[in-house]
Amino acid sequence: MERIQNDLQEIVDYQQIYRYFIETVNANLQHINDNQGSVFCDFIRKCYGTYAASGIRRHSKIGDESISLMKLLDQLKKSANQFTYQFYLEQYPLKDDKIEWQKITFKHFSKDGKSLSEEIVEKDMQTIKDIAGKVSNFVDENIAHLDKRGIKEDITYKDITDSVDLFNKITCKYIGLITSEGYETLQPYIQGNWKKIFTVPLDIRKHE
Repeated sequence: MERIQNDLQEIVDYQQIYRYFIETVNANLQHINDNQGSVFCDFIRKCYGTYAASGIRRHSKIGDESISLMKLLDQLKKSANQFTYQFYLEQYPLKDDKIEWQKITFKHFSKDGKSLSEEIVEKDMQTIKDIAGKVSNFVDENIAHLDKRGIKEDITYKDITDSVDLFNKITCKYIGLITSEGYETLQPYIQGNWKKIFTVPLDIRKHE
């Protein structure tokens, strides 16, 4: 869970930086066009798109030696009848002076309140396939490999955004179950004024 969280957190972090970059570009299109900035902007778009799409593909697959969100869900699904509420209480015991958050958390993953429901986990897995599967297939055909049969289905930046947002939501959901820590989003708060770079001019000639 920790490896999955850290990896997806970085993707979500880069997404927020990319979103601000695009907002800045769109607000300064005339200036960018007047100064031949489209080459650099296209470079940033392609780098982010390739990076994010590869991450989406990484967490959409179930491999023997790999760590991924989909593999974690597959393991939970296969062991659903063993993942009982009693077992959960052994990991996170009740305390007399606390709210019984264990039951509140567990009910989101169980239909009978006694054990993990295979159907609930399967539904999350199917949602990932429906939304992120298209991006994952594109990576297989055009990024990880150049499929000689060509691209069967192209993708958009919206497909990438929707997939990253979905991974963010589902990962936070299962972090709550497995670690007992509550997360609304994986998006971190970046320390310092990281947006300042967009407010000052850059000129390589100053260093020549």
